[in-house]
Amino acid sequence: MSGKCALYTAGCEEIPGAIVKTEMRLHEVYNVKKGVWHTHTLCEDAEVLIIENQNTGDENSPKYPLSKDMHNRILELEKE
Repeated sequence: MSGKCALYTAGCEEIPGAIVKTEMRLHEVYNVKKGVWHTHTLCEDAEVLIIENQNTGDENSPKYPLSKDMHNRILELEKE
């Protein structure tokens, strides 16, 4: 909606693969497929609209903690 946001995806949620960064563009729709690990970073003044399926919740959205390597990769991608 406004500001800058980067979307990070990395394969399936059980074992995320290589992290890919997508710079999101204003007024575009991004569809993250079921089972794809994802997160995002926003600038301080960013506003985004996230729409999920009605049945999306904690019981069917497993959490996967970032490993140190994943965290470092996201930091590297942010610098680019």
